[in-house]
Amino acid sequence: PLIGEHGTYRVELDSYSTDLDGKDSVIIIPRSSNAFNDGNAWDEFIMIMFYTPEGLYEGHMNDRFKIRNAGVVIYHVDARLANNPDSWTYFMQDNEGKTNLLVGLLEADKNNSIPGNTSVSQSDILTSGGIDLSTYKWNQGGSINVTIDIESDISNTSSNVSLILNIA
Repeated sequence: PLIGEHGTYRVELDSYSTDLDGKDSVIIIPRSSNAFNDGNAWDEFIMIMFYTPEGLYEGHMNDRFKIRNAGVVIYHVDARLANNPDSWTYFMQDNEGKTNLLVGLLEADKNNSIPGNTSVSQSDILTSGGIDLSTYKWNQGGSINVTIDIESDISNTSSNVSLILNIA
């Protein structure tokens, strides 16, 4: 679902790795309520998915760096196009540095370990409780005024998770 208006929402999010119909497997929260009114996704937004270590991700379970337990993954995406794109640079942001990334993980533990490290740890995803994202900033300015609370118990074989989202 796309949630662009301020308010509180209860949503069911299907496991991204086992979802077969492509519905309700990702939540998109744009920086502003009219961000996608132009008909394209070349903007800045939050993308939330429910990760389970099965299905799509089963093949990675023997990898050295992996997340072993289910949880909510929160990405910050800044897909704005460059003012003068060329054959190598289409986007304003890239993933070369440590800040203002094209796609970055908003760490649930908020210890900022990923930009200097290539691995994700279990504490980087939300496995229970809630998170206030207001300590994170939009690249275009301002705090990300979103809170996420996990309302249901989750396990590695859960098919979905219930969330309460508050967008201020």
